Amino acid sequence: MEVLRSAVAGIEAAPSLPEDPELSSLRAQIARLEAEREALQWAAGHDELTGLPNRRLFKTLATRVIDTAADSTAVMVLDLDGFKPINDRFGHATGDHVLRIIASRLAAWAGDNLVARLGGDEFAVLLTSCPKTRKNSWRSAVLTLAALIAQPIQLAWQAVAVTASIGIAPCWGAPTVAELLHHADIAMYRAKQHTKNTGISGTACVYTPSLEREFKAIASQPVILELTIVKVKRDGQPPACEPSERDPSGVAPPDTYRVGDPVWVHRHGAWRPGVIEGASERAILTRYRPNEGPGTGVDTVSPLHVASR
Repeated sequence: MEVLRSAVAGIEAAPSLPEDPELSSLRAQIARLEAEREALQWAAGHDELTGLPNRRLFKTLATRVIDTAADSTAVMVLDLDGFKPINDRFGHATGDHVLRIIASRLAAWAGDNLVARLGGDEFAVLLTSCPKTRKNSWRSAVLTLAALIAQPIQLAWQAVAVTASIGIAPCWGAPTVAELLHHADIAMYRAKQHTKNTGISGTACVYTPSLEREFKAIASQPVILELTIVKVKRDGQPPACEPSERDPSGVAPPDTYRVGDPVWVHRHGAWRPGVIEGASERAILTRYRPNEGPGTGVDTVSPLHVASR
């Protein structure tokens, strides 16, 4: 392309030459090659599905920002909870639609901050002008983001919803972007484990090195933020009667449920929110919140003890 451009420039510099069809063809070829190069450059640094920067471009751009404003930056990593059942049940086209919606919401929330899709259902944000002295300084921003992610997404036939496990790695000292992503990943997986153990969604976790006085006792272990529970709004209420009083014609057979489906489970004298872990022809394996405290219960129950939510 550079050779062609030089040749055309030389021809155009010659005095009073008539328009040459070959010259017009060379100009068109150069324009086409330049457009192809720009498209390749864009594709090398962006995610094709969402249009967001990819991991490679995120690292490049984040490094430049951190070099000039390291003390007020942080890396946030989000991993979606409840996305795989949507992908498995409704297909990859629906899953791609959900990812594009989440990417749009995340970009709108982040404003001028750098947002990227790292791969799969994992995203990253480079936050700037972030206070780092108090763990609750993240509370308002994270609650807003968690609630935004959890809003139902309307499909052609029903609404679906996902939540996010969020890890935050404030920038202390002079870490690389790769190190910050690693720290944020550790915090995100701690938040995800917290959600799995307690059933509380929209959980965030901050990676806190021992440099911060408030967290010295736990050294570099992540700390779960005591966030308000972000509840995903779903249609429907639990049955108003005991399992034995339900009309059998209105009870869904076990094989109609899929792993990850949100349900009501009747255990310990009450209908409790839970999810499907598995099903056979006659029984259903469920995971549910047994009480208001931490932990979850896992039981195999009859279809009478399960209702969609």
